Amino acid sequence: VSSSAGWLSIDPMTGVLSGSVPAGDLGVNHQITVELEDRIGTKKQANFQLAVVDQLEVVTTNISAGEVGASYRFPLVAGGGTAPYFWEFLGGTRPIGISLHPVTGELRGAPYIGEEGSYAFTVRCTDSGTQSIDALISMQVLPRSTFDFKITTAASDLPALSEGASFDSFMSAHGGTPPYTWTLISNNLPTGMALAGDGSLNGVPVQGSEGRYTLKFRVVDAQGSISVQTITVDVSPEYIAPAIGTLASLPNATEGVTYTLLLEVTNGQAPYVWSIASGALPQGLNLNVAGGSITGALLGSTAGTYNFDLRVTDALGQSSTKSMTMIVSQNAAGNGFQVLTSNADLGTASSKGIQYSRLLSVQGGVPPLTWTLQSGALPSGIQLTSYGAIVGKATANSVGNYSFQVQVQDAVGNSTSKVLSMSVAESAVDNSNGSNTPEIGIEALPQSGGGGCSISLSNLSSTFLLALLLAGFAIVVRRKRATS
Repeated sequence: VSSSAGWLSIDPMTGVLSGSVPAGDLGVNHQITVELEDRIGTKKQANFQLAVVDQLEVVTTNISAGEVGASYRFPLVAGGGTAPYFWEFLGGTRPIGISLHPVTGELRGAPYIGEEGSYAFTVRCTDSGTQSIDALISMQVLPRSTFDFKITTAASDLPALSEGASFDSFMSAHGGTPPYTWTLISNNLPTGMALAGDGSLNGVPVQGSEGRYTLKFRVVDAQGSISVQTITVDVSPEYIAPAIGTLASLPNATEGVTYTLLLEVTNGQAPYVWSIASGALPQGLNLNVAGGSITGALLGSTAGTYNFDLRVTDALGQSSTKSMTMIVSQNAAGNGFQVLTSNADLGTASSKGIQYSRLLSVQGGVPPLTWTLQSGALPSGIQLTSYGAIVGKATANSVGNYSFQVQVQDAVGNSTSKVLSMSVAESAVDNSNGSNTPEIGIEALPQSGGGGCSISLSNLSSTFLLALLLAGFAIVVRRKRATS
């Protein structure tokens, strides 16, 4: 024999498996391979599974006392072994009128008159595996009380009724003289249900029997005493386990674009809880576990095919899992995302305290864009703004050549970078026309978008600038005179 249970051995002659199960093996399923060889050497193997379960036991040790003429119900409880369990009387003496339900283990009935006293009887519980256990039960039956004969079962005492679900209950009465005889004297039970003369109420409500039923029960004791009671019961629709109705191929998504999808579930019982059983959603998307929706905006660089298992669990703990597929497309604005500004565009800054400004330009990307200095350094006094402007006044001691790397990131996470260089000289140089005329920059620059520009006034003679200033002054004076 070969087995994952090291403690297990086999008698080679009888084939009996034996061993002492360690406590740590509880709940473990062992795979066992047994080989049989006959006298002429023919061999045959067989595989088995050995489940280690707790030892079967009857948990109930004390039961409540019964009363002559009173309906009695008390469930015996078992533990360990492999459920479901099956019950039976073995021997001893039990009160006449008391029976044992073979599936639920419930002692039920009404002790007959003259049955007061002490009783001891043995019951056997057998599990669905190989275990069985006997238990000695002691029961006391008290003399009949003096209160009137009446039905004691209320609607709240009955289990819930549902189409297609097995129902098993027992009508109860107190007082009178057993045995009792039960009948239904008005209206009908849900189709599929039946009331026995001993008060057993069982069956399976058929599909289409959903609704509310007002029933009038009558019980007659051995002396002809009668008790009548009206009980209202509800039959709920047939329960069908939940199923995910959303198509396995989810609507396509696009990087940077808001995505909203309402998930669908059929059957089951609300409220529902949603979860990802395996796999993952694309970055930027979230699952609303209570509302059943997938929402968000996908980040950049998430294009591709995503496979994941979606699970929904209803209020009764029943769940359904479905494999889903989502395709994320690249945002067209992210194609060819690159920095367009060249070294020639940056030109030369002056160390004489003259304002320098250049707006970096890009191609592609999803606005807004954010710029950062990734490595290297700019001249002292000059900085890179988040919207892509290189501005400032180079200090007197910053003359020289500078190399640095800039990075720009768009709204959906795409990024690109470029190494640029510029220089600082004692006088400004306009690389667009080669003139050494100082450049007058404009510090208030627009935010960068799909392209770039730099705005400056250059090649203006001092005479022309003076004329502009005087014209502006004349206009101001004239407006003031007109006002006064």
